[in-house]
Amino acid sequence: MNQNMCFSRFDNSNSNEVFLAIESKQGLNFSQSLQNVLGRYKEVLQQEGLDDNSEIFLRFHLSDITNQLPILKGTIQDIEDRSFVSIIGQPPARGGKIALEAYHIDAPGRLRKLERTPNTLTVRHGNYCSQWIKGQLARPESSYQQTHQIFAHLASEISKYDATILDNIIRTWIYVRDIDNNYQGMVDARRELFDIIGLTKGTHYIASTGIEGLGCNVSDLVSMDSLSITGLAPEQITFINAPEYLCPTYDYNVTFERATRVTYGDRSHYYISGTASIDREGNILHPENVIKQAERTLVNIEALLQKYGAEMNDLKILVVYLRDPSEAGIVNNFLQNALPKNIPWIMVRGAVCRPQWLIEIEGIAISKFADYRYESFCHSM
Repeated sequence: MNQNMCFSRFDNSNSNEVFLAIESKQGLNFSQSLQNVLGRYKEVLQQEGLDDNSEIFLRFHLSDITNQLPILKGTIQDIEDRSFVSIIGQPPARGGKIALEAYHIDAPGRLRKLERTPNTLTVRHGNYCSQWIKGQLARPESSYQQTHQIFAHLASEISKYDATILDNIIRTWIYVRDIDNNYQGMVDARRELFDIIGLTKGTHYIASTGIEGLGCNVSDLVSMDSLSITGLAPEQITFINAPEYLCPTYDYNVTFERATRVTYGDRSHYYISGTASIDREGNILHPENVIKQAERTLVNIEALLQKYGAEMNDLKILVVYLRDPSEAGIVNNFLQNALPKNIPWIMVRGAVCRPQWLIEIEGIAISKFADYRYESFCHSM
């Protein structure tokens, strides 16, 4: 992959999905970096024939969110008016100031944006309704209390579409400021909340990433983005595990799924949680060796995919998190050779929940695995 930009597609007769990963070039100030990234982003959209309505999701990873946020917000107002925009303080590990991941659905006449608010985007595609939600905090408190606030806000937002956290939340991305000090409070609050609403090891959890990252306000100890989908039959959702390779997360007292598959009548989406170098007993493998950890992480991701009808070539985007950005060079060289060439990915600075984990990788895959009992992803409305 070109380390500064790449995109992938999943095409079929009803709708196409496009994922983009762009990192700004080194040696530019922030305004120059932003113009560099947005310019190349627009070039790809023109090249691929993608219009504004196809734009669904963008996440900006910034090297200095406190100083850069006002400049970014003043530049992307048109994007925020039409799409879901997430902004996180996670410096690109390869030396630029901005890393961008973006997602488009190209389905003229088959997709309708129902509602756009500062914190949500709701999209109707056939009988399905997907909603992206940003967690909203009312006041600065501990990571434990903020986690309670964020999930209460999430439950309120999705209830407008008759959705619940138990039945409809497919994926969460949780960012924790100073993760070594604040992660446990988030984990404890999430576990308590899940017990109350029926998310347990006997039912299921939610695919998730919990990683170090800074929210838009310095008082935000916890930030969260979520994806909710309504219109699915319960049988369309599969909670993925590979116990021969990775233990269940509840074995070490955390509460998320390793991955989740959503199957439609014409494809399947795979939401791969943040994955690290772990074995079936829950041990951290290869302490102090980031390359060996990267190798094992890819083995674990491949195991999750292969057991449920997908391959590494089906990956459409990856986000790589490094605890120590000084290792970005060797990790970059390894991944350039280890990953299929068609996968776009970005690499950012983000400490993992356990200090000895030096790298974590999350991703989204799409395969042709389908169940014709159900409507396609974007069938005619």
